Amino acid sequence: MECFANSVNRKLEVISNEISSIKEFKAYSILSLEEVVSDLKKEKLVLSNKNDKLEKENKDLCVSLSELRAKVIDLQDEKASLLTAMKLIQREGKDELEENKKRIEALENENNNLR
Repeated sequence: MECFANSVNRKLEVISNEISSIKEFKAYSILSLEEVVSDLKKEKLVLSNKNDKLEKENKDLCVSLSELRAKVIDLQDEKASLLTAMKLIQREGKDELEENKKRIEALENENNNLR
């Protein structure tokens, strides 16, 4: 009977040691997981801040792009106006040139008639 009691006591000690070991590991495991969770929360905050910054930059770039497109349209309109003005000036120049040629011919004829 004493042998049985000793055997039971040894088995109980082994089980008790295993339970203690599991409890220690569980505490370590919980601490380790808490550190991982803490690190992940920090990383999430950093990434969230970066995301906010990138969203603001994207918004600013979209506004700038929109403004540049409006300026391009204004410049294209101004270019068209300048081309029209140049064509009108060129046409007026041709008309004046023809008129001056006619005057020169008339003056040359008049000069020839006076001789």
